[in-house]
Amino acid sequence: MGTINNYKGEIVEEPSELEFNRALQLLKQKVSGKEISTSNVLQDIYRLWDDWTAPAISVFSCQNGCSACCYLFTQVTKLEAEYIKGGLAGLSKERKKAIRSWSHKTLALIEKISASVKRHSDLEDKYLRKQVPCIFLKSSKCTIYDFRPLNCRAHLVLNNPHACRTIGQPRFL
Repeated sequence: MGTINNYKGEIVEEPSELEFNRALQLLKQKVSGKEISTSNVLQDIYRLWDDWTAPAISVFSCQNGCSACCYLFTQVTKLEAEYIKGGLAGLSKERKKAIRSWSHKTLALIEKISASVKRHSDLEDKYLRKQVPCIFLKSSKCTIYDFRPLNCRAHLVLNNPHACRTIGQPRFL
């Protein structure tokens, strides 16, 4: 395992690629042996990702309550959408109603923006400039944190967290 400097200049250990590959191999064996359900495959993939990134958590400038990435246009797979739907079961009826309402507004905005752009990257840029929060964001916290998709888990910022707050110009590594 090597070391790298985080945004504070501290020397920290980076995640081991060998450990990640070993865990990925075990996951593949489980899937090929049909030992787990589809939703469990996602749980295992997410656990694998979280375990792999945990040793380097001090490298990332992301902190609990930071929601800068929650304004990015994020896509999910159908499988992830079903997994999130299962996670919504634990939310209050009031929160589910608010999410449903906000999702309709967000979808309408996405359709409007989509009609005015030719490239997907332009859609992402315009969406970010509108500062539309994720439908699952409440008081700068993710209400589906344990069920968040891999795209959300993969937003790991290494530089100063204040750079994330620059509207329309996120600086991700």
